[in-house]
Amino acid sequence: MPRPKGMPITTEHAEKLHEGIRKKWQNPKFRRKMSQVTRKLWRNSEFREKILTAMQGEDRKKKIGEASKRHWQQVEYREKVLKTRHERKHLRKKTDPEIARCNGRKMRCHTQEAKNKISEASRQHWQDQRYRERVLSSLRMTTSKGGKAAWSEENREKTLRAILKGLFKRPTSYEERFIELCKKHNLSFKYVGDGSFLIAGRNPDFMECNGKKILVETYDSFWHPKNYQEKRASLFAKYGFKTIFLSEGDLFAHDWEEHCVAKINQEVTNVV
Repeated sequence: MPRPKGMPITTEHAEKLHEGIRKKWQNPKFRRKMSQVTRKLWRNSEFREKILTAMQGEDRKKKIGEASKRHWQQVEYREKVLKTRHERKHLRKKTDPEIARCNGRKMRCHTQEAKNKISEASRQHWQDQRYRERVLSSLRMTTSKGGKAAWSEENREKTLRAILKGLFKRPTSYEERFIELCKKHNLSFKYVGDGSFLIAGRNPDFMECNGKKILVETYDSFWHPKNYQEKRASLFAKYGFKTIFLSEGDLFAHDWEEHCVAKINQEVTNVV
């Protein structure tokens, strides 16, 4: 018997619907069919604009962010995600010769097949007049007198700060976590990861605000090369700064607050 229109969906009924959808997506023919339908719809500029507008809406971003935070509070979910990331990273390095060849680099090397796909996608983008005008406008800015002036020695740092502020959503979830930790435990660090403080063109996340030259970097090791800490610490050390690194293993451990506070206080005490 079909469910009456307007009647709320029960948890049991929702689970049955989800199970049916999961079974469908396990069928390769169904996946191919849905992929073809999606591609066909995506060629329609009105449909594409409508989807992109909905995806970029502030309400949607807020809902996704809140849901992610709720999930991340669950220890089992967090450990499962971190474990999966770690396993996938090392599995790809062992099995993919292109990644193995580029071991130690931040970005993976693309296979020839991937390069061809990227090239084809670029050609399709270039057919879009608005995209073409936006790119050409950017190129004109970098090659014009105004663009060159922006990258002069005098304006370079100011320009970098402006780019960093507009490039990413800041602070990140890792940075927000450390900000809350500082407030809760009165740690003397201020947030500068928005581009407000640069060292040799690099933007640290936090800086000690009581006169000690100490920086804190929060990061996810999955997205950084193995020598990230070494290179970053070495660069900042040239300018007299000590750098403390907090990875996902520090910030999302079971006893993360006690662990991070102890780590910070130990380093601050050791620096005169």
